[in-house]
Amino acid sequence: MKKSKEAFQSVEIRDGVNHLLEELAKSNMNPRIGNRPLGNGIVELRDRSGARVIIKQAPGDVVQILGIANKDRRLQSEVIKEVLTFYKK
Repeated sequence: MKKSKEAFQSVEIRDGVNHLLEELAKSNMNPRIGNRPLGNGIVELRDRSGARVIIKQAPGDVVQILGIANKDRRLQSEVIKEVLTFYKK
């Protein structure tokens, strides 16, 4: 996703995303400052740095990473809209 690449321009955001993914690998579905349900089984994991990782639980123990954003409202909204449009079909 082009919008997700924009979020990675900050080292702090990259570190936050890496931390969220490490916690996710430990089966921690509520890391750092928690998560926000977006509907249809899609959840936004949030980090204090502003990093956001959008995921969906797949069958079994599989978690799909659908998008990455930061706390910039414009970018975050665009990534969420794109993810929901594609995955709510």
